Amino acid sequence: MSSTIKQPPSTPPAQDQQPTAPLSNNTLFTTLCPSYETAFTDLPTRDNSLDWLLAKLDDRDTFPPHPRPWIHNALPPRLQRKHILDIGSGTGRPICSALAEAGHSVLGIDLCPAMVEFAKKNVTSLYPDGRRVPQEKALRAKRESWEEGDPAGYHAVTAYFSLLAGFETQKEIREVIKKACWWLREGGLFVFGTVPMDVEGEVIEWMGKPVTVSSLSRDKVLKAVREVGFEVEWEVTRKFKPKAVEAGILKPEDAEKAWEEEHLFVYAVKTWYPDE
Repeated sequence: MSSTIKQPPSTPPAQDQQPTAPLSNNTLFTTLCPSYETAFTDLPTRDNSLDWLLAKLDDRDTFPPHPRPWIHNALPPRLQRKHILDIGSGTGRPICSALAEAGHSVLGIDLCPAMVEFAKKNVTSLYPDGRRVPQEKALRAKRESWEEGDPAGYHAVTAYFSLLAGFETQKEIREVIKKACWWLREGGLFVFGTVPMDVEGEVIEWMGKPVTVSSLSRDKVLKAVREVGFEVEWEVTRKFKPKAVEAGILKPEDAEKAWEEEHLFVYAVKTWYPDE
């Protein structure tokens, strides 16, 4: 793993006397929380993907009929609602909160304890008994041993920018995509956003802070998604500059350190089961 901070292609020149030791994922987001939420407000492509997901979840024809409809129809409404897993739920807003407010059952998982605490306050239905499911545990779980949510599989899995930080290799990112397919029922939805870069274990400066990232290029992301059993219904790439100064993450004189990011959003539907 490189110990030299690298700048993404569109970033301004490196500043003098920058630190070389990258922050851990936990330290980074503990430092940013809750400013992170403010820095990423008014993100149209993310909000559009969430609108698409909510519309799909409300469409009764999106998923195959329940194998025992007489039992399903007899269940109370709270058990008929859709079950969703959000990987890297952060502060719980806007993804988990919007899904929960629409009446769905949402399980949010995150590696950063500080983010989990904010999510528990922002979306109380995420952790009704006060517990949290560590993201590492969820990502290592096998489909047959996974006991959370709908036993027939989740209706949707979301991952907004969590496929970027917290994973050391591109292989791990591909494994998460494969597990997302395992956890979904037939017709299940996988919606995620990432920063498409072909990097592995690189140290970059992000909003003035050194952080280690791994990511896949756009073509590699789409290939990985299709290989495991998804059909891509829509994918879009847009640029966005985080509001780091407005969020208090950067001082006005350091505004140039909040470089413009390229975001890739993918809307996918599970159409077949991958090989075990």
